[in-house]
Amino acid sequence: MKLFYTILIIISGTALLAQPSDCDSKLSQAERLYEYGQFLEVQQLLAACLEAGELPASSRARAAFLLRNACNALGQFDKAQSIPYMDTMMIAEEKVEGRRDSANKFPALERYKSAQEVISLARADLEAHPKKAIAPLEALLDTTRLRPFQKIEALELLTEAHLQLGQPEQADSAFKKIFPGRPQYQPGSDRSLNYRQFARRYVSEPRYSFALAGGMHAMKPYSTAVYSPADVQISREKYRMLFNPHLDLQFYHMPLHGERRLKWEYVLQLGYSLDRYDYEGQYSNVAGPSGDRQEATMSFRERQRQLQVAGLVQFPLPNPLDILKKKPEIAPREEDRPLLYAITRAAPKPYIAFGIAGQRLDQAVMGQPGILYADDGARIGNDITLASRQRFFKELESEAGPAQRTEYAFSLLARLGLKYRPNRWFYFAEGGYAWTPVNMVAADARSANSTLVEDYSYLDNDVLRHHFGVTLGIGYSIYYTVKIR
Repeated sequence: MKLFYTILIIISGTALLAQPSDCDSKLSQAERLYEYGQFLEVQQLLAACLEAGELPASSRARAAFLLRNACNALGQFDKAQSIPYMDTMMIAEEKVEGRRDSANKFPALERYKSAQEVISLARADLEAHPKKAIAPLEALLDTTRLRPFQKIEALELLTEAHLQLGQPEQADSAFKKIFPGRPQYQPGSDRSLNYRQFARRYVSEPRYSFALAGGMHAMKPYSTAVYSPADVQISREKYRMLFNPHLDLQFYHMPLHGERRLKWEYVLQLGYSLDRYDYEGQYSNVAGPSGDRQEATMSFRERQRQLQVAGLVQFPLPNPLDILKKKPEIAPREEDRPLLYAITRAAPKPYIAFGIAGQRLDQAVMGQPGILYADDGARIGNDITLASRQRFFKELESEAGPAQRTEYAFSLLARLGLKYRPNRWFYFAEGGYAWTPVNMVAADARSANSTLVEDYSYLDNDVLRHHFGVTLGIGYSIYYTVKIR
């Protein structure tokens, strides 16, 4: 029985020894309060513990760090200066000596609960003691534990600290590191006026971009000259649009504009598209199978495949907020409407583009031509190849010999779209119009196919084309940082 009580006493004593001291528990409580900005409570909890010296060395350094920044946040700068700055010095020494641990890049940072806490403490310490904020921020940035938003804020604080100390070269070096992580970076209203003025000297622009796009478009042919076999009269003709797919590779190049208000991009586009349309013609005085002259309706669906190369110049359209800025008497200040400014920066940007495109026809097929006679019924035929090439570099041919479609054409382009750039990746949606002023029909081979002329009483008209389309795309940009003079 005595042995049992002896063991129980030993276990109880060990448990009591393992419990944290009162100051250790106060330090943990102060850490939580600091995260919520309750600096007065932090001061009340830690001041007595530091004076009594009841904390071990590592905890004492951490408590001093929290207490000093709490005093700064409360405006008690003299009291903050009286607190030893041992923790930051330890971080700086760790960095200078270059001692690294395999598990932890900088063991001195491990005394902090989180990377966000180091950033929060540096933010609180920035105004009164910018020099003391630099060492922990530099040590923190040399680790790989930071999330993207944490790295951005740490670089902002480091830049601002160097600016306050009158170190423009170091500020330049720190600030430029922001753009690789956030190419579209713009300082928020919570940053100081000096920092925002400094940031305006730099612009990050998408120098080269690549995109994959696809969508649907419709081709609307229209006749400029009407032809028909001898004695056949055309009372009405109709071309009906059909929606067709297209796929494009796009390459962008933006000159480094810097201070220019109008920032254009050059776009080179390689694409492949399918085009279809329906034709229906009302004829009279057509010789039917019986030999009698009668009315008839001719119809077919033509399919085309073509390669397209386009060159465009793309211009951004004015942002509504930029228009307001030209009238300061009615434009809201960023300090008063931060949400409006944030939404405007994050919203997709409108643009307009103009250019020219060249097309190379690969195939044109008249699908199942048919003619319906008023008295003799209907005749439906097989597909007729109007133009095709056996190999990529071969010339176009048709069933009748020479191609009945023009091999090369060009179009004039206009597009209106929205582009969203959250980072290096961007997304866009656009609507476009193209006009092809080149005759789709090879005039010299208009009557080459005797089957069309004799069996269907059909001759191609001279045809030009309108195109209407919608495109969605995704792309990636390579950014260059431009310093404005």
